Amino acid sequence: MSARDTSRVRAVRSEPVIAPPPGPTVARLIVQQIAFGLGLLGVDGVAVLRRCDLDEAALKRLPERVPFALVVRLFAAMHAVTGEQGFGLRFAAQVLPETWEMLGYVVRSSGTLGDALLRAGRYLRLISDATELSLHVEGKRALLLYRNPYPELALPEITEFVLAVIAIIGRHLSGRNVVPLEVRFTHAEPDDTTLHAQLFGAPVRFRRPHDGLVLDEAVLHLPIGSHDPRLCTLLERQAEQLLARLPEPRRFTRAVQDLLTSEIESGNSSADRVAAHLGLHPKTLRRRLQAEGTSHRRLLESVRRDLAERYLTVSDKTVSEMAFMLGYADPSAFHKAFRRWTGIAPDVYRRRARLAPAR
Repeated sequence: MSARDTSRVRAVRSEPVIAPPPGPTVARLIVQQIAFGLGLLGVDGVAVLRRCDLDEAALKRLPERVPFALVVRLFAAMHAVTGEQGFGLRFAAQVLPETWEMLGYVVRSSGTLGDALLRAGRYLRLISDATELSLHVEGKRALLLYRNPYPELALPEITEFVLAVIAIIGRHLSGRNVVPLEVRFTHAEPDDTTLHAQLFGAPVRFRRPHDGLVLDEAVLHLPIGSHDPRLCTLLERQAEQLLARLPEPRRFTRAVQDLLTSEIESGNSSADRVAAHLGLHPKTLRRRLQAEGTSHRRLLESVRRDLAERYLTVSDKTVSEMAFMLGYADPSAFHKAFRRWTGIAPDVYRRRARLAPAR
Protein backbone atom coordinates (compact mmCIF):
# COMPACT_ATOMS: atom_id res chain seq x y z
CA MET A 1 0.00 0.00 0.00
CA SER A 2 1.40 3.41 -0.93
CA ALA A 3 1.91 6.35 1.45
CA ARG A 4 -1.08 7.99 -0.20
CA ASP A 5 -3.24 4.92 0.51
CA THR A 6 -2.05 4.86 4.13
CA SER A 7 -3.01 8.49 4.61
CA ARG A 8 -6.47 7.72 3.25
CA VAL A 9 -6.84 4.91 5.81
CA ARG A 10 -5.98 7.34 8.60
CA ALA A 11 -8.54 9.80 7.22
CA VAL A 12 -11.25 7.16 7.21
CA ARG A 13 -10.43 6.19 10.79
CA SER A 14 -10.45 9.72 12.16
CA GLU A 15 -13.69 10.87 10.58
CA PRO A 16 -16.49 11.14 13.17
CA VAL A 17 -19.47 8.85 12.84
CA ILE A 18 -22.72 10.77 12.47
CA ALA A 19 -25.99 9.20 13.53
CA PRO A 20 -27.71 8.03 10.34
CA PRO A 21 -31.31 8.60 9.31
CA PRO A 22 -33.83 5.86 10.11
CA GLY A 23 -33.79 2.77 7.94
CA PRO A 24 -30.93 1.17 5.99
CA THR A 25 -28.14 3.48 4.93
CA VAL A 26 -25.09 3.56 2.70
CA ALA A 27 -21.83 5.43 2.99
CA ARG A 28 -21.97 8.74 1.17
CA LEU A 29 -19.05 7.64 -1.01
CA ILE A 30 -21.44 5.23 -2.78
CA VAL A 31 -23.74 8.06 -3.83
CA GLN A 32 -20.81 10.29 -4.78
CA GLN A 33 -19.22 7.54 -6.87
CA ILE A 34 -22.50 6.88 -8.68
CA ALA A 35 -22.80 10.57 -9.46
CA PHE A 36 -19.20 10.70 -10.72
CA GLY A 37 -19.75 7.58 -12.83
CA LEU A 38 -22.70 9.08 -14.67
CA GLY A 39 -20.42 11.24 -16.79
CA LEU A 40 -18.15 8.29 -17.59
CA LEU A 41 -21.19 6.43 -18.89
CA GLY A 42 -22.30 9.34 -21.05
CA VAL A 43 -25.37 10.09 -18.93
CA ASP A 44 -26.66 13.60 -18.21
CA GLY A 45 -25.64 13.66 -14.55
CA VAL A 46 -27.20 17.04 -13.86
CA ALA A 47 -30.61 15.80 -15.00
CA VAL A 48 -30.31 12.60 -12.96
CA LEU A 49 -29.28 14.42 -9.80
CA ARG A 50 -32.00 17.01 -10.25
CA ARG A 51 -34.61 14.26 -10.15
CA CYS A 52 -33.20 13.28 -6.73
CA ASP A 53 -33.13 16.88 -5.46
CA LEU A 54 -29.33 16.95 -5.66
CA ASP A 55 -26.60 18.94 -7.35
CA GLU A 56 -22.81 18.99 -7.09
CA ALA A 57 -22.84 21.26 -4.05
CA ALA A 58 -25.37 19.07 -2.26
CA LEU A 59 -23.27 15.97 -2.98
CA LYS A 60 -20.34 17.51 -1.14
CA ARG A 61 -22.52 18.32 1.87
CA LEU A 62 -23.96 14.82 2.30
CA PRO A 63 -23.65 13.35 5.80
CA GLU A 64 -21.44 10.32 6.32
CA ARG A 65 -24.42 7.95 5.97
CA VAL A 66 -27.37 8.54 3.66
CA PRO A 67 -30.58 6.52 3.15
CA PHE A 68 -30.18 3.48 0.94
CA ALA A 69 -33.43 4.58 -0.66
CA LEU A 70 -31.44 7.40 -2.32
CA VAL A 71 -29.44 4.82 -4.29
CA VAL A 72 -32.70 3.26 -5.48
CA ARG A 73 -33.93 6.74 -6.51
CA LEU A 74 -30.72 7.38 -8.45
CA PHE A 75 -31.16 4.19 -10.48
CA ALA A 76 -34.80 5.08 -11.13
CA ALA A 77 -33.72 8.56 -12.23
CA MET A 78 -31.12 7.12 -14.61
CA HIS A 79 -33.80 5.02 -16.25
CA ALA A 80 -36.16 8.01 -16.47
CA VAL A 81 -33.52 10.26 -18.06
CA THR A 82 -32.07 7.75 -20.52
CA GLY A 83 -34.87 5.23 -21.06
CA GLU A 84 -32.20 2.55 -20.57
CA GLN A 85 -31.56 -0.17 -17.99
CA GLY A 86 -28.52 -2.24 -17.15
CA PHE A 87 -26.62 0.50 -15.33
CA GLY A 88 -25.69 -1.86 -12.52
CA LEU A 89 -23.38 -3.86 -14.78
CA ARG A 90 -22.03 -0.73 -16.46
CA PHE A 91 -21.11 0.82 -13.10
CA ALA A 92 -19.51 -2.43 -11.94
CA ALA A 93 -16.97 -2.30 -14.75
CA GLN A 94 -15.53 0.92 -13.22
CA VAL A 95 -14.98 -0.37 -9.68
CA LEU A 96 -11.58 -1.14 -8.13
CA PRO A 97 -11.00 -2.49 -4.57
CA GLU A 98 -9.70 0.84 -3.25
CA THR A 99 -12.92 2.51 -4.40
CA TRP A 100 -14.47 1.46 -1.09
CA GLU A 101 -11.71 2.81 1.13
CA MET A 102 -11.43 0.81 4.37
CA LEU A 103 -13.41 -2.15 3.07
CA GLY A 104 -11.29 -2.22 -0.07
CA TYR A 105 -8.03 -1.99 1.87
CA VAL A 106 -8.95 -4.91 4.13
CA VAL A 107 -9.96 -7.04 1.16
CA ARG A 108 -6.83 -6.18 -0.82
CA SER A 109 -4.50 -7.09 2.06
CA SER A 110 -6.11 -10.52 2.58
CA GLY A 111 -4.16 -13.70 1.87
CA THR A 112 -6.50 -15.57 -0.46
CA LEU A 113 -9.64 -14.92 -2.45
CA GLY A 114 -11.65 -16.93 0.07
CA ASP A 115 -10.27 -14.83 2.93
CA ALA A 116 -11.16 -11.69 1.02
CA LEU A 117 -14.75 -12.85 0.47
CA LEU A 118 -15.18 -13.69 4.15
CA ARG A 119 -13.84 -10.29 5.18
CA ALA A 120 -16.06 -8.58 2.62
CA GLY A 121 -19.07 -10.29 4.17
CA ARG A 122 -17.96 -9.20 7.62
CA TYR A 123 -17.30 -5.53 6.83
CA LEU A 124 -19.84 -4.72 4.12
CA ARG A 125 -21.89 -2.70 6.59
CA LEU A 126 -19.13 -0.10 6.47
CA ILE A 127 -20.56 0.91 3.09
CA SER A 128 -24.11 -0.50 3.07
CA ASP A 129 -26.70 -1.81 5.52
CA ALA A 130 -28.60 -3.41 2.64
CA THR A 131 -25.97 -5.85 1.40
CA GLU A 132 -25.27 -9.24 2.96
CA LEU A 133 -22.87 -11.89 1.67
CA SER A 134 -22.41 -15.45 2.91
CA LEU A 135 -20.06 -18.15 1.64
CA HIS A 136 -21.05 -21.84 1.64
CA VAL A 137 -18.73 -24.64 0.56
CA GLU A 138 -19.99 -28.05 -0.48
CA GLY A 139 -17.40 -30.47 -1.79
CA LYS A 140 -15.58 -28.99 -4.75
CA ARG A 141 -18.04 -26.15 -5.22
CA ALA A 142 -18.73 -22.95 -3.32
CA LEU A 143 -21.79 -20.74 -3.31
CA LEU A 144 -21.48 -17.05 -2.56
CA LEU A 145 -24.95 -15.81 -1.66
CA TYR A 146 -26.04 -12.18 -1.89
CA ARG A 147 -29.07 -10.92 -0.01
CA ASN A 148 -30.71 -7.56 0.59
CA PRO A 149 -32.38 -7.82 4.03
CA TYR A 150 -34.75 -5.03 2.99
CA PRO A 151 -36.76 -6.58 0.13
CA GLU A 152 -38.87 -3.45 -0.27
CA LEU A 153 -35.66 -1.70 -1.39
CA ALA A 154 -34.33 -4.53 -3.56
CA LEU A 155 -33.57 -3.68 -7.17
CA PRO A 156 -32.36 -6.11 -9.88
CA GLU A 157 -29.79 -3.61 -11.17
CA ILE A 158 -28.23 -3.27 -7.71
CA THR A 159 -28.09 -7.07 -7.36
CA GLU A 160 -26.38 -7.31 -10.74
CA PHE A 161 -23.97 -4.54 -9.71
CA VAL A 162 -22.95 -6.34 -6.50
CA LEU A 163 -22.31 -9.73 -8.11
CA ALA A 164 -20.50 -8.21 -11.08
CA VAL A 165 -18.25 -6.18 -8.76
CA ILE A 166 -17.35 -9.32 -6.83
CA ALA A 167 -16.45 -11.17 -10.02
CA ILE A 168 -14.41 -8.26 -11.38
CA ILE A 169 -12.56 -7.51 -8.15
CA GLY A 170 -11.78 -11.21 -7.76
CA ARG A 171 -9.85 -10.97 -11.03
CA HIS A 172 -8.05 -7.80 -9.94
CA LEU A 173 -7.00 -9.30 -6.60
CA SER A 174 -5.87 -12.69 -7.87
CA GLY A 175 -4.40 -11.55 -11.17
CA ARG A 176 -6.24 -14.48 -12.74
CA ASN A 177 -9.20 -14.67 -15.08
CA VAL A 178 -11.52 -16.03 -12.40
CA VAL A 179 -14.76 -17.17 -14.05
CA PRO A 180 -17.75 -18.39 -12.01
CA LEU A 181 -19.22 -21.76 -12.85
CA GLU A 182 -22.62 -20.14 -12.81
CA VAL A 183 -24.28 -16.82 -11.96
CA ARG A 184 -27.75 -16.86 -10.40
CA PHE A 185 -30.36 -14.12 -10.17
CA THR A 186 -33.83 -14.28 -8.66
CA HIS A 187 -35.21 -11.65 -11.06
CA ALA A 188 -36.50 -12.23 -14.57
CA GLU A 189 -34.19 -12.26 -17.57
CA PRO A 190 -33.83 -8.82 -19.17
CA ASP A 191 -34.29 -8.30 -22.89
CA ASP A 192 -30.55 -7.96 -23.53
CA THR A 193 -28.00 -10.14 -21.68
CA THR A 194 -24.99 -9.29 -23.84
CA LEU A 195 -23.23 -7.39 -21.06
CA HIS A 196 -23.97 -10.17 -18.57
CA ALA A 197 -22.13 -12.62 -20.82
CA GLN A 198 -19.22 -10.21 -21.34
CA LEU A 199 -18.70 -9.37 -17.66
CA PHE A 200 -19.21 -12.79 -16.10
CA GLY A 201 -18.01 -15.06 -18.92
CA ALA A 202 -20.21 -17.78 -17.40
CA PRO A 203 -23.73 -19.18 -17.73
CA VAL A 204 -26.18 -16.69 -16.22
CA ARG A 205 -29.44 -18.11 -14.87
CA PHE A 206 -32.49 -16.05 -14.01
CA ARG A 207 -35.51 -16.77 -11.80
CA ARG A 208 -33.29 -18.87 -9.52
CA PRO A 209 -34.08 -19.48 -5.82
CA HIS A 210 -31.33 -17.06 -4.74
CA ASP A 211 -28.83 -14.48 -5.98
CA GLY A 212 -25.23 -15.59 -6.03
CA LEU A 213 -22.13 -16.96 -7.71
CA VAL A 214 -21.30 -20.66 -7.99
CA LEU A 215 -17.51 -21.04 -7.83
CA ASP A 216 -14.99 -23.82 -8.09
CA GLU A 217 -13.79 -24.36 -4.52
CA ALA A 218 -10.19 -24.14 -5.70
CA VAL A 219 -10.77 -20.47 -6.56
CA LEU A 220 -11.03 -19.68 -2.85
CA HIS A 221 -7.37 -20.66 -2.38
CA LEU A 222 -5.97 -18.33 -5.06
CA PRO A 223 -3.37 -16.03 -3.45
CA ILE A 224 -3.72 -12.26 -3.52
CA GLY A 225 -0.59 -10.50 -4.75
CA SER A 226 -1.06 -7.46 -2.47
CA HIS A 227 -1.33 -9.61 0.68
CA ASP A 228 0.30 -8.04 3.73
CA PRO A 229 -0.46 -9.98 6.94
CA ARG A 230 0.65 -7.28 9.38
CA LEU A 231 -1.19 -4.56 7.53
CA CYS A 232 -4.26 -6.78 7.27
CA THR A 233 -4.30 -7.25 11.05
CA LEU A 234 -4.03 -3.48 11.58
CA LEU A 235 -6.77 -2.76 9.07
CA GLU A 236 -9.09 -5.35 10.56
CA ARG A 237 -8.67 -3.75 13.96
CA GLN A 238 -9.59 -0.37 12.51
CA ALA A 239 -12.52 -1.84 10.59
CA GLU A 240 -13.85 -3.46 13.76
CA GLN A 241 -13.69 -0.13 15.55
CA LEU A 242 -15.61 1.58 12.75
CA LEU A 243 -18.15 -1.23 12.67
CA ALA A 244 -18.70 -0.99 16.43
CA ARG A 245 -19.34 2.76 16.18
CA LEU A 246 -21.75 2.43 13.30
CA PRO A 247 -25.38 2.61 14.44
CA GLU A 248 -27.38 -0.31 13.14
CA PRO A 249 -30.91 0.28 11.83
CA ARG A 250 -33.59 -1.74 13.55
CA ARG A 251 -31.08 -2.84 16.20
CA PHE A 252 -33.78 -4.29 18.45
CA THR A 253 -35.27 -6.22 15.52
CA ARG A 254 -31.86 -7.70 14.75
CA ALA A 255 -31.44 -8.77 18.38
CA VAL A 256 -34.82 -10.52 18.32
CA GLN A 257 -33.96 -12.20 15.01
CA ASP A 258 -30.70 -13.53 16.44
CA LEU A 259 -32.51 -14.82 19.51
CA LEU A 260 -35.21 -16.48 17.42
CA THR A 261 -32.58 -18.21 15.30
CA SER A 262 -31.09 -19.86 18.38
CA GLU A 263 -34.40 -20.51 20.11
CA ILE A 264 -36.04 -22.19 17.10
CA GLU A 265 -33.67 -25.14 17.35
CA SER A 266 -34.30 -25.42 21.10
CA GLY A 267 -38.00 -25.86 20.36
CA ASN A 268 -39.44 -22.73 21.98
CA SER A 269 -39.53 -19.52 19.99
CA SER A 270 -42.71 -18.04 21.42
CA ALA A 271 -43.07 -14.33 22.08
CA ASP A 272 -43.22 -14.97 25.82
CA ARG A 273 -39.97 -16.93 25.67
CA VAL A 274 -38.22 -14.22 23.65
CA ALA A 275 -39.49 -11.49 25.99
CA ALA A 276 -38.25 -13.43 29.02
CA HIS A 277 -34.78 -13.82 27.50
CA LEU A 278 -34.62 -10.08 26.88
CA GLY A 279 -35.94 -9.25 30.35
CA LEU A 280 -39.04 -7.61 28.96
CA HIS A 281 -42.77 -7.90 29.43
CA PRO A 282 -44.41 -9.42 26.29
CA LYS A 283 -46.34 -6.17 25.76
CA THR A 284 -43.07 -4.22 25.80
CA LEU A 285 -41.59 -6.63 23.25
CA ARG A 286 -44.61 -6.12 21.00
CA ARG A 287 -44.49 -2.34 21.38
CA ARG A 288 -40.77 -2.08 20.58
CA LEU A 289 -41.08 -4.30 17.52
CA GLN A 290 -44.06 -2.27 16.31
CA ALA A 291 -41.92 0.87 16.63
CA GLU A 292 -39.47 -0.72 14.16
CA GLY A 293 -42.24 -1.74 11.79
CA THR A 294 -42.44 -5.45 12.51
CA SER A 295 -43.78 -8.10 14.90
CA HIS A 296 -42.77 -11.37 16.53
CA ARG A 297 -44.89 -13.34 14.07
CA ARG A 298 -43.32 -11.68 11.02
CA LEU A 299 -39.79 -12.12 12.36
CA LEU A 300 -40.40 -15.77 13.21
CA GLU A 301 -41.71 -16.36 9.70
CA SER A 302 -38.67 -14.61 8.20
CA VAL A 303 -36.18 -16.58 10.32
CA ARG A 304 -37.89 -19.86 9.49
CA ARG A 305 -37.76 -19.09 5.78
CA ASP A 306 -34.10 -18.05 5.87
CA LEU A 307 -33.11 -21.20 7.77
CA ALA A 308 -35.20 -23.43 5.52
CA GLU A 309 -33.62 -22.00 2.36
CA ARG A 310 -30.15 -22.37 3.88
CA TYR A 311 -30.78 -25.98 4.90
CA LEU A 312 -32.14 -26.86 1.46
CA THR A 313 -29.19 -25.22 -0.27
CA VAL A 314 -26.19 -26.43 1.73
CA SER A 315 -27.25 -29.36 3.93
CA ASP A 316 -28.43 -32.95 3.50
CA LYS A 317 -31.16 -32.73 6.14
CA THR A 318 -34.43 -34.33 5.15
CA VAL A 319 -37.53 -32.19 4.81
CA SER A 320 -39.00 -33.93 7.88
CA GLU A 321 -35.88 -33.11 9.90
CA MET A 322 -36.08 -29.48 8.80
CA ALA A 323 -39.75 -29.25 9.73
CA PHE A 324 -38.95 -30.49 13.24
CA MET A 325 -35.93 -28.19 13.64
CA LEU A 326 -37.99 -25.18 12.55
CA GLY A 327 -40.69 -25.88 15.13
CA TYR A 328 -43.45 -27.29 12.92
CA ALA A 329 -45.70 -29.96 14.39
CA ASP A 330 -45.58 -32.04 11.20
CA PRO A 331 -43.91 -31.92 7.75
CA SER A 332 -47.16 -31.05 5.99
CA ALA A 333 -47.36 -27.74 7.88
CA PHE A 334 -43.81 -26.94 6.79
CA HIS A 335 -44.62 -27.89 3.17
CA LYS A 336 -47.62 -25.56 3.21
CA ALA A 337 -45.61 -22.67 4.68
CA PHE A 338 -42.74 -23.14 2.24
CA ARG A 339 -45.08 -23.13 -0.76
CA ARG A 340 -46.59 -19.90 0.55
CA TRP A 341 -43.11 -18.31 0.78
CA THR A 342 -41.64 -19.46 -2.51
CA GLY A 343 -44.44 -20.87 -4.65
CA ILE A 344 -42.69 -24.26 -4.93
CA ALA A 345 -42.24 -27.37 -2.80
CA PRO A 346 -39.09 -27.80 -0.65
CA ASP A 347 -37.81 -30.70 -2.79
CA VAL A 348 -38.16 -28.65 -5.95
CA TYR A 349 -36.33 -25.73 -4.32
CA ARG A 350 -33.51 -28.06 -3.28
CA ARG A 351 -33.06 -29.46 -6.78
CA ARG A 352 -32.86 -25.96 -8.23
CA ALA A 353 -30.59 -24.59 -5.52
CA ARG A 354 -28.04 -27.37 -5.21
CA LEU A 355 -24.54 -26.78 -6.47
CA ALA A 356 -25.00 -28.86 -9.60
CA PRO A 357 -22.65 -28.33 -12.57
CA ALA A 358 -23.87 -25.59 -14.89
CA ARG A 359 -25.34 -26.81 -18.18
